[in-house]
Amino acid sequence: MMSDLELISLAQKKNRQAFAQLFRRYYAFLFHYLLKLIFDRETAEDIGRRTERMVNRSDGSFNGSPPERYPASWIKWHG
Repeated sequence: MMSDLELISLAQKKNRQAFAQLFRRYYAFLFHYLLKLIFDRETAEDIGRRTERMVNRSDGSFNGSPPERYPASWIKWHG
């Protein structure tokens, strides 16, 4: 299994499979975070899908330094 940083490196090079695998890894975290904020499952799912599209279109700016040391932080900052 590839590490998050390995997947991010590939995703930055527009590797869609790496991006999809990375996002699947963090989707549950993102979904539960959203659900705690808005208390509505349908809206949380919609925001999760929108976040995936936004992160997918991002410029690949994850650099591994604070506050982006972890991919979940990068998703929060760029989603």
